[in-house]
Amino acid sequence: MYYLKVSLLFLAIWGLLAFGIRIASGNNILGADYYTFYTAARMYLLEGKNPYSEEVTQMAQLGILGRLAHPDEDQLGFAYPIFMLFWVMPFAWLDISISQSLWMSLNLLLFLTCLYQIYKEQKSFIFIGLTFYPFCFGIILGNFSNLISVILLYSFYVLILSKEMPKPRHQIYIGFLLAWTIGKPQISLLLLIFALLICLKSHYFYTILAFCLSIMVFVIISWVLLPDWLSFWVGQLQKYAIYNQSTPAYLLSSIMSFTQIPSTFWTMVVMAGTILTFFVWLRVVYKPENIEISNLSYLNLLFFVLLSILSVFLMPRTLSNDQLLLILGLFIGSKPFISRVGLTLKILWIFLSAFSWLTFAVPLPALSSTNVVFPFFFTTCWLIVFLLLYTKFKPKAIVNAPA
Repeated sequence: MYYLKVSLLFLAIWGLLAFGIRIASGNNILGADYYTFYTAARMYLLEGKNPYSEEVTQMAQLGILGRLAHPDEDQLGFAYPIFMLFWVMPFAWLDISISQSLWMSLNLLLFLTCLYQIYKEQKSFIFIGLTFYPFCFGIILGNFSNLISVILLYSFYVLILSKEMPKPRHQIYIGFLLAWTIGKPQISLLLLIFALLICLKSHYFYTILAFCLSIMVFVIISWVLLPDWLSFWVGQLQKYAIYNQSTPAYLLSSIMSFTQIPSTFWTMVVMAGTILTFFVWLRVVYKPENIEISNLSYLNLLFFVLLSILSVFLMPRTLSNDQLLLILGLFIGSKPFISRVGLTLKILWIFLSAFSWLTFAVPLPALSSTNVVFPFFFTTCWLIVFLLLYTKFKPKAIVNAPA
């Protein structure tokens, strides 16, 4: 009965939000990124068109730009695994004005629900969390970054901050959700690997099994729908990398572009740092001594914050909606310290949220403020604060000598 009431409440709020967005947006297409998915799903369902075909891409261009895109512009092609369209297909039958309203309100409500689960005792943080520019930008675009970020946020909240072992059905649920993050590996890959390593260490085998089985089901269904989808997807990714000039470690390369050191060097630096981070975690976690559970949670929290930062520094691009990974580190990383320095963290959240809008409003001529200045400043500021809190408040290491 409880779950039925919660579901009905969720549906009612979803409907009201969608109605409000529909009235406010009129006939305007707000979600340019969503329109790409919508066009690919709609043309596949109604006309059997290949979502990766040039015809579908051109239809998306005409719908968003009102013309065909120039060769040096974003081609607006569908560049995701075909199974990611499963999220959009229920809405692809509808007119775009209604469809985008439902998608936007769903993403907003999912994020709000997830933040409420984490900060239900500190509700002011929920509303501050919804004000960050990367979040708002992703909601308006209808990008999948928001959905994947919600999945990662919920999963790591359970895997790191849960006070007890998740029940088997919760483990299965997390594994199923994590499987969807494969759809955008440039955002999720490092954190996905870390989540699976935590599950392996913590013996959450239901999660690992559910993840593997879900991937298999996604691939099989995708193969049935479009046998050559994998080759089409890889080809689309190659085109995407060319017209968007995507290079690994874009953020660090941009910051260091004033030096004579080639960008490939900075790519290697970030990759080496990532490998070293995983190595240190494995070495510490699997050392002979048994780490006390609460201290292990704080250790995982530290590496989650580090890997969320490294994920952004390793990205081929750092569009604002992809920077949600940094904010996930803030959401999860702040939680254990709220009871001790709640006011300080609240001020920090408000300041960083305001700065995210400031960099959008005041672009710098040499660097893109939202794509370089904000993530770099955010990383530096938050990492210093987090390390200070971690050093001061984390439980002292409690270890037992090996038998």
